[in-house]
Amino acid sequence: HHRVKNNMAVISSLLSVQSRYVKNPVDRNLFVESQNRIKSMALIHDSLYQSEDFININFRKYVEDLANNLFAAYNVNSRNIKLQMDIEEVRIGLDNAVPCGLILNELLSNSLEHAFKNTLRGEIKVEIKKYDPDKIQIVVSDNGCGIPDSIDIESADTMGLRIVNTLVGQLNGTMEVLKSDGTVFIISF
Repeated sequence: HHRVKNNMAVISSLLSVQSRYVKNPVDRNLFVESQNRIKSMALIHDSLYQSEDFININFRKYVEDLANNLFAAYNVNSRNIKLQMDIEEVRIGLDNAVPCGLILNELLSNSLEHAFKNTLRGEIKVEIKKYDPDKIQIVVSDNGCGIPDSIDIESADTMGLRIVNTLVGQLNGTMEVLKSDGTVFIISF
């Protein structure tokens, strides 16, 4: 897992170097988003490498590290955009941890990039709870501007939402999206 994490760090660095030659800000942002996805997966492997049993990941620590990386990548002032976490002591195996990590990466990235464009202050919440012995619920919400009604979450043409839909399916999970006082994603698997 340590070797995989290091290889992903090399790929991320290569994307960073390549992005310096891209002039168009929209295209450059695609490189940043790809780097964040790779870093998300590398963090999973790093967390697994540090775990006691090499099978399950302490997801609370993972989410903290992921959020810190994303806040830095999007140059977010943590005094203006607050992150609230309510994460139970949930251990997730590698097969589910990678999709969960990528889902969290996409939803947090969307909030940081889009939810607070018209305001300087806001809040993002991440909740992860076990609600049955073998069921987990992830809730990511923000109090930003909300997703426009014109966007259909299930058939969205944005890469991030397509990734989220695909990964929720991979987890054999369900997703509910609430659009009031911002946006709330509720994923159960």
